Parts: sequence; structure tokens; C-alpha cells
Amino acid sequence: MPLPSSLTLMRVGLRRCWLVAAWLLSGQAAIAAEAAHAHGAAQLELVIEQRSLSIRLDAPQHSLLGHEHAPRTPAQQQAALALLSRLRDGASLWALPPGLKCVLRSVEVVAPLLQQPAPAAGGKALAPADAQADSHADVQAHWQFDCARVDGLRQLDIGRLLDAFAGLQRLQAQVVSPSGQYQANASRPQRLLAWGR
Repeated sequence: MPLPSSLTLMRVGLRRCWLVAAWLLSGQAAIAAEAAHAHGAAQLELVIEQRSLSIRLDAPQHSLLGHEHAPRTPAQQQAALALLSRLRDGASLWALPPGLKCVLRSVEVVAPLLQQPAPAAGGKALAPADAQADSHADVQAHWQFDCARVDGLRQLDIGRLLDAFAGLQRLQAQVVSPSGQYQANASRPQRLLAWGR
């Protein structure tokens, strides 16, 4: 298979920038930021391009784990490790239509209060900088899928995500696709997030 030309790569890069810029300028980013920290809720951002799907989740740690502090007990440490592992296994969280032939390309998880800090020079782990008892803690995850096609994608199966995280009750989504920008919402017991109908 021949490599894409630099002009093709530049067009793809410009298109991505345009889609993200359009979403940001539409004011949806401000709306999402205002509602970002509500227990039981999460924000989703979907970017659908010609042969890729990007899913970004932003949720209060409480919605996914039941508390907003660094793990204090062995049981909480195990639960935190299980949460991080589940988020890193994005292929098991999203039931994408088989006809799209999507393959998980990359995963990024950011959970400051849950991720193990690097050991200090003396061999002791440093406490997370944000581990204040009364602070809000958020978890972000980003999954990037390469797909054979994404045309016609107008809904996302959220059932596995809801099954994995019982504290997650509702999702608010922003969708940017070649056909337009959409907002979508889903609450339990819904298992599909639909847009653009």
C-alpha cells in the first residue's frame, strides 16, 4: 500500500483542526465545561472523521469509582487499579458496529488521584499533588480508533460503559462529524446514544 503524500496528510490535519475549531467556536466547549463535574454524569466528545473515531470521556472520579480521593485502603487501591485497567481496555467498553471494522489505535487515561506517582529519590512514593480531601477529582480517557469506514455512524452503544460503571447515570455528548455538529444525551436505562436523526 503506498504511503499517503504530504499533501494528503496536510489536508487530513487541516480538516481535523477545522472540525475541532468549529466545535470550540460554537460555544459547546463552554457548555461542556460548566456541566463537567456533576456526580453520576459524564461528558463525551466524539470526533468522527473519514477513517477514524475519537472518543473522549470526562467524568467525576465519583461517577466511576464512588469517591473523589486518593485510595486510602487496600480495597480502594484495588478498585482504582481495576478502574484504570478497564479504561485502558477501550475495546471492551465500546461495542462499535462490526461493519466499521474499527481497531483501537491508542488510549490515554488521566486520573491524577489514582495513578501511581513515581518513587522519590529515597524510594518512597510521593503523594499525588492534588490529593486534598475536599477537592473535586476528574478522570479523563481518550480512545482513538482506526476504522475501515465511519459513514452512517449515527449512534454509539454505551451499554458496556454503563455496565462497567454503575455510578454513571447520564451522558452528555458533543459530536463533531463530516455531516455536522450535534449534541446528544442519554440516561439510564438507555443503552444507545443517538444523534443527527
